[in-house]
Amino acid sequence: MEALATIVTIIRAVRSFQSQTPDGRVPWLAASDTSAASARDADLADAITTICHAHRQVSQHQRAMPPGTIVV
Repeated sequence: MEALATIVTIIRAVRSFQSQTPDGRVPWLAASDTSAASARDADLADAITTICHAHRQVSQHQRAMPPGTIVV
């Protein structure tokens, strides 16, 4: 539970930093579908998916990450 509190603090700091940027989004790349679901339930980021899914989307040019993107 302490680790989750630390992560939430980091996310809040990143969101505060990115709030100064109109397109600032915080993607969360989870190691598994289960941890992605937990992150979604806790509303930890703007976009939440697995590392494999994100890699596939970026590799196949289905998605692009804008300059300055912070990945958690």
